[in-house]
Amino acid sequence: MTEKLSASEALAQVRATVLDCAAAMDLLHAALTQERGLGHMPEGKRRRDAQSPEL
Repeated sequence: MTEKLSASEALAQVRATVLDCAAAMDLLHAALTQERGLGHMPEGKRRRDAQSPEL
């Protein structure tokens, strides 16, 4: 029982699914970070700090 979708409708559903997955990953990351007491540091900041010569 498959509903026939237009390309734009299918793309909208895929996009919504990807955004849902990204939100779930963010929540999981926040929970694990809080559980481990690590604090939150955005991914980009970690990369910049790792490349920073003064560290």
